[in-house]
Amino acid sequence: MVTSRRGEAGVVALQVRRKQPKRLPRLASSRLLPIALIIVSFAALFAPGTAAQEFVSAPPQPEGLSEEVGEIGWGVTPGAICGPWLRPPHDPMALFLPLVAYDVPVAVGLETGWVFGSGGFVRIEPYREGYAQLECPVSLVEARYVVYFDKGRVELPYGTLDTGWIPVGRRQIPVRDDVHDVAEYRSVWDPEHPAWWIVTTGNLALELLSGQVEVGMNLYVKREPAAISVVGESGTGITYAALGKVMDVRWPPYWSNENPVITRTLDPTGTIGEDPSLERYGVTIVFPPFFGLSVPYLPHGVASVFWDYLQRPGWVATDIHYAGDFDFTPHGSDYRWRYTLKEGDQRLPWLWLVGVPITDPYWVRATIDGVERWILVQCFERRCMSYTPDNPEGWRVEFTNTGAHYYTWRYGQAPRWAGVPWVTQIRAYSLGD
Repeated sequence: MVTSRRGEAGVVALQVRRKQPKRLPRLASSRLLPIALIIVSFAALFAPGTAAQEFVSAPPQPEGLSEEVGEIGWGVTPGAICGPWLRPPHDPMALFLPLVAYDVPVAVGLETGWVFGSGGFVRIEPYREGYAQLECPVSLVEARYVVYFDKGRVELPYGTLDTGWIPVGRRQIPVRDDVHDVAEYRSVWDPEHPAWWIVTTGNLALELLSGQVEVGMNLYVKREPAAISVVGESGTGITYAALGKVMDVRWPPYWSNENPVITRTLDPTGTIGEDPSLERYGVTIVFPPFFGLSVPYLPHGVASVFWDYLQRPGWVATDIHYAGDFDFTPHGSDYRWRYTLKEGDQRLPWLWLVGVPITDPYWVRATIDGVERWILVQCFERRCMSYTPDNPEGWRVEFTNTGAHYYTWRYGQAPRWAGVPWVTQIRAYSLGD
């Protein structure tokens, strides 16, 4: 299990630095950050057509972080730091690359089951090894960009606005009633190449189950595990906290060479039971090869329906291009993307997307649309998965709303984003445009 380290002075120090093309000298002591923020917020009062934004950490400063990082609390929007006048022209577009790669095929009807879904909330959160470029004119050392969606979070550990992109020329793009001459970029992050770790997806499920918030490599802040339902309507099924109680249970043992049908159940208190009638679904335990990974919570078996889903062939959007200047892009809703849809032998990079399993799979009783039913649940490091036999074909295996649940747990309020998946709102362009 992960361990908690807290109370160390300067664990996640927030520093203010001037943007320079070479080495970045210290602009001011981090003690001056509140003064700078007050100045920016005061200037925002006079911005035409805008309202002043408060620089508020919610919930209050995390225990174990330095006083300076307490200024951003668990995380803030870029606008809360820069103000409406000085905030970056847009968020780092590398954050949205996995969305285009895996959710576009669902949006166009080639696949079922959203990989990321609705959302798009960008935050800057404390992270000891991180760097978040803001250009307003401050940048934050030991912080990083993240973006939240229903199903998960995407992180840019060391983020500039053009991270992950190569310029390839200029392009004329129609924007509303005008035409803009903008730069075109090609992504170096591609589903078919091994540059996965330019962006990461975060160990959200592990944090929810263990109550340990990661604020740096091997650095955690202890909280209570999340008392939030993993699947089904709120207050039904089981919570992340209940699943956290059985993280150390492994059945059957890895060395047993058994692949039993899953009939184990878990009730809301975290008590394991047995229901032989669940054999009718024929879901078994499998032990995939974990490529020699050595972590404390291995090895758990994986439900056969989840492993088959993660290994199946399918469509991805590859060769991703973006049209829009990183220095200035008018009308954020008019970003343009170009991509090639391609069918491959394996649609999802399971280790990058979900990580290794941290619980066994369990059947739980949860209510969906007012009807209580059996749902198979299993959590991996980064997100959880569910199997609902009563669902229509193509939607029986799904990623749970781990991203939205984590956002609620971390920030103390549910995200208020539109129910429309993000990729359905982007605009595409072709080489002929």
